[in-house]
Amino acid sequence: MNVEMSMFMQDVRSRMLRHLEEDILPYWLLPTMLGDPIGNFPTYADQSGVPDESKQRYVRMHGRQTYAYLAAFSVLKRKELLDYGMAGIDRLEKYENPNGGYYSQVKSNGEILQTPITIQDQCYSVFPYIMAYRVTGESLCLDKIWRFIEFIDHGPYSRDDGTYVDSLYPDLQTEAPFETETMNIVSVIDFLNLILIPALRVSPSEAITDERRMHLVKWTDMLVRDFWGDGIFWNERCNRTNWQAKHVDLGHTSKSYGILFKANELMSSWGMLPRHEEIISRYPEIAMAASDDKVGWLTDFDVSATTFREGDLSWWRHILINQTVFRYAQRWPELLGPLRKGIEAWFSCDFVDRARPCRGIREGLGPMGLVLSDDDAVACKANCWKNAYHEVDHVLTLIGEA
Repeated sequence: MNVEMSMFMQDVRSRMLRHLEEDILPYWLLPTMLGDPIGNFPTYADQSGVPDESKQRYVRMHGRQTYAYLAAFSVLKRKELLDYGMAGIDRLEKYENPNGGYYSQVKSNGEILQTPITIQDQCYSVFPYIMAYRVTGESLCLDKIWRFIEFIDHGPYSRDDGTYVDSLYPDLQTEAPFETETMNIVSVIDFLNLILIPALRVSPSEAITDERRMHLVKWTDMLVRDFWGDGIFWNERCNRTNWQAKHVDLGHTSKSYGILFKANELMSSWGMLPRHEEIISRYPEIAMAASDDKVGWLTDFDVSATTFREGDLSWWRHILINQTVFRYAQRWPELLGPLRKGIEAWFSCDFVDRARPCRGIREGLGPMGLVLSDDDAVACKANCWKNAYHEVDHVLTLIGEA
């Protein structure tokens, strides 16, 4: 790492830790957001932290919030954060599906709802156990993760042709209607990003068997085979078939490139040859093309991987790009300048709600940086539907802890 990058990282670290304590945690430490009893986290709440108890709760959002407390504890070492995270883990245990993995939705009283479950639901529900293992050293948490990896890799979601079912009912035998008839890209992205790569990074070296290494090869190859096309992670064979498709944006694309980058770091540490280097090397050009002096990053593709259109400023897309460019800048120093712009835009645009005592993060801004309506419990996704995971993971990545 060069001197300029090292100094930059030191500055970013101090700013991001302050951001965690001053802008993010006050919202998640509100008594209303801790649940009644503590650990019974609400999914829907408004930007002031008032829950909508009439709505169902998503178990994957519970997993995200649980992760946020445990991850924040990992860097701040405040015991109450550990306590809240472990209360979330205890609650998750109640939502385990006897057929495998977790249920997807519950009522506010914890009653299980028999609603479809996607791989994405499953992954977000179980991944906080990785952070629980990291902060407690409890081997049962890591054992659960590896059992879950086998469940997804060989289990009911897998098809004979090597693709995966989008969604199943809780019996985990009956296919449920979903947004496409074939594999959803986020199923592959989230399994790799939330479960497989983190598990491989925290597992003791003696636990990394050849079979477990080949899990990573299989899933990264699948990500490239089924979704990479025209310089971005999207093509017609197994995903949406037009440019208005969901998940076709620079946020998810960056996330996919970041996954390949992290996978290659692991393979190199095992003495294996890197894979898909030609594809990885294309990302700097995409990131440079998306850099914008005013907003940091343009996040929506226009016609190709290197042309973009201005639009609403998305909170989560920005942080996914920041994280990926941060990793790539350590190999491609020319990305350091755009990365500075992206991070400065994050802090200078009004993503942080500084008008409220609990602060919190807004979902999006208009193309001119104007605040969109964020009082409604359904609309303010940054603090509800997406939950705390993306915010805290942004901090951990940019301080070198993720």
